[in-house]
Amino acid sequence: MTEFNLVRTALPVGQGAFYCERFTDDTTKVVHNIVYDCGACDNSKNETHELSSEIKGLLKKGDTIDILFISHFDADHVNGIEQLATRYNINKIVLPEITKNLWYIYALGAYCSQFTVMANFANFLNSHSKQLVEVGPASEEDSFELERDEIDITDYNSNKILPSGTKIRTGKKTNPFFWCYIPMNYTKPQTELDALKANLFNIKLPNGQNLTEEEIKDASIVGKLANEIKDAFTKSKFTTNSTSMVVYSGPSIAKVNFDHSSLYARIRFHKIWNPLCYYYPYWSDSTACLYTGDAVLNSKRCNSISGYIRRIKDNIGILQIPHHGSKSNFSVDNFENAFKLELDDIFCFASYGINNRYRHPSSKVVTDLMLHGAERYGVTEEKDSQFYEHVRISIYCRS
Repeated sequence: MTEFNLVRTALPVGQGAFYCERFTDDTTKVVHNIVYDCGACDNSKNETHELSSEIKGLLKKGDTIDILFISHFDADHVNGIEQLATRYNINKIVLPEITKNLWYIYALGAYCSQFTVMANFANFLNSHSKQLVEVGPASEEDSFELERDEIDITDYNSNKILPSGTKIRTGKKTNPFFWCYIPMNYTKPQTELDALKANLFNIKLPNGQNLTEEEIKDASIVGKLANEIKDAFTKSKFTTNSTSMVVYSGPSIAKVNFDHSSLYARIRFHKIWNPLCYYYPYWSDSTACLYTGDAVLNSKRCNSISGYIRRIKDNIGILQIPHHGSKSNFSVDNFENAFKLELDDIFCFASYGINNRYRHPSSKVVTDLMLHGAERYGVTEEKDSQFYEHVRISIYCRS
């Protein structure tokens, strides 16, 4: 018998996203650590302070993060990554395909009024190019009849583009069981990026010349052109929140094959609209989590994701409601119809700031979750709102 512990945490950083999974074996030796996004809203000094505090308390200084997943490039999902890399060793960074469009990150600095943050993030990607694994765009028209190859991310060639829907393992010899990560990149089509680029580089500088890719890297120049850059995004009808990479984290086999495992989960949550912090013990064989970043989970997108993980979607027991609970990004009906899963069997959580100016989470999303019987929880900047799940996995091998 082999035993593992999984501790899955959504950290309380307010209007942002910062999630971690930590596996240990039965001798409490660390097997691997995974992080999905690391950011918080910059509008509140309190929230950025909380982010820094959570980064420092995440792991022991000098520990290794085997995979850092980056869902997309909004500041509230990436502005803590430099601190993360300073404190911990990051083996691989899995993110939507970006290096050929790095100018886009600098443009986002003006779009979200966080010029320095996004410029620093672009420099971070440049300085960690050997660790980058870029995921190619998913197609909603893909055929899902053929399984993607399963890869060992440890030795993956960073010059290759990883196809969406590929099963990833960490490659550790001490991780022989059936856990995998499946990234699905829903970035903008290249045609839309090209249209945005054309609008951006038609912007005139004070000297009468057009903005260039070199000048867009200069925060002082971009800052003075913030309104023009925002107009370029508007003219291109380019929205950033629809570009999130969704990641499945869970068993790579169907639940029917769990006959040789016993699973126990203990969760600590802060319930939306009801600030009670408590432990909720339950038995479950649905141990997978679907991380969604700020994805727009419309009907086509839900069908696409369901197609990529069709054989193992029944493993989903935890769902991150995308974009802090925005009604523009999530529909209970779309999710249930595509996945053929009832949300009353799934723990749903959203990350958001208590007094955020966007009024997240949407009362419609919360009401719909309630009417469908879903357990719904909120992770805010309050310490007691931390999502905490402990899964004990015992694997009995056939003789």
